[in-house]
Amino acid sequence: MASGRAIFVFPAAAGHVNPSLPLARGLVARGWNVDYLATAAFRDAVEDTGASFFDRDEVFR
Repeated sequence: MASGRAIFVFPAAAGHVNPSLPLARGLVARGWNVDYLATAAFRDAVEDTGASFFDRDEVFR
């Protein structure tokens, strides 16, 4: 099984984050490391895919 790394960086907009969640879930299922940099409002949805979540507001303090 091939593996890789994907990093998603999004503004605080559901219209950007939500469509990417099935892709992230699929990549994780294929053994990829997937990271998200987004606002805290999306933490649960991102972590439900198996991806790692990084809070944009904490990173860019």
